[in-house]
Amino acid sequence: MLIYVDAPKFVKVFRENTSGDGARRIRLGVIMKGLLDFREDPKMVPTDDEKAEIAKAIASFESAADKQTQADVLRFPEMARRIAEYYETSASDFEKRLISVASLELTRKLRRAGKGE
Repeated sequence: MLIYVDAPKFVKVFRENTSGDGARRIRLGVIMKGLLDFREDPKMVPTDDEKAEIAKAIASFESAADKQTQADVLRFPEMARRIAEYYETSASDFEKRLISVASLELTRKLRRAGKGE
């Protein structure tokens, strides 16, 4: 059985140690969050079954990222309204600049994407 431990930039992958030699788990490597690829620990070689399980885990992480993006899209109109209200009522000058630049970049990218259709 594999154990997955989250860290800020990667997910650590361990094998449960059943040999009883002291260590409870053996590090196999890490799944890089940005790239979603597995980097083996140079000292350990995962079995074919473990590689298959790691591939399934990576597919699950990809699916979760897609679902998060879909959820963000569905919440975007509400977020835009709340941000606009905040901009009007209490945003600092710095926050207003952040919002303005992000809005301009979004508009540019949407126009560019629209021209490509």
